[in-house]
Amino acid sequence: MENLAKIKKTNISEQVFDLLKTHIAQGKLKAGEKLPSENELCAMLGVSRPPVNAAVNRLRAMGLVEVRPGDGSYVKEFSSSDYFKTYADMVMDIQDIPEILEVRRALEIESFRLAMERAEESDITKLEEMTERIIKARKSKDYKKLAKNDYLFHLHICECSKNRYFPMMFNMLEGLIYKQVEMFAISIEKRTAIDEKTIDDHTLICKALREKDFDTYIRIISEHTNYEAHMKEV
Repeated sequence: MENLAKIKKTNISEQVFDLLKTHIAQGKLKAGEKLPSENELCAMLGVSRPPVNAAVNRLRAMGLVEVRPGDGSYVKEFSSSDYFKTYADMVMDIQDIPEILEVRRALEIESFRLAMERAEESDITKLEEMTERIIKARKSKDYKKLAKNDYLFHLHICECSKNRYFPMMFNMLEGLIYKQVEMFAISIEKRTAIDEKTIDDHTLICKALREKDFDTYIRIISEHTNYEAHMKEV
């Protein structure tokens, strides 16, 4: 690991954290590489141990480093998807759902438009099979499985665009989007009318893709991802 700059004596823990996080993000500290010990970091940065310990603990909490008992801390394999998963688990709650739905709409609408031109028969058939799994999960009241299959359904719409960046972006936000889907599925567990409408939307989306009916899709996805409207029906 290359020499680190000395830390200024304000917000020391935050500075140590930002410095180490930046080195990991830029690849200066590579996956699998062992971090210097806390005592070594103190000497390198010119700070005391408590802020170093706090910074390393934050990196562990974010999943950027892992502790190997009796050995030390190592940089983990990490992606933007991992970051969003960690973020979702740590801070996201039900009030965040409307904003996440806006992100989903932006990704899925353009993906669907491209899918109308590029999707093959096998792609549409796969989407229809996914819908059947969603219906099955609903009937068995397995809302965890429903959330998983719902996420995969919407991811596949991005895949049908044949633009590799759309599913990549959707997967980057996996932690946030999946958490949103899961929270919403659980929140409507006892609201049969809303739940059935949500399930029916997937069937209609498949039909719209097969018929290349963009206007109908826009109407469905706008209603499907309108959290406030769903909550007013409760």
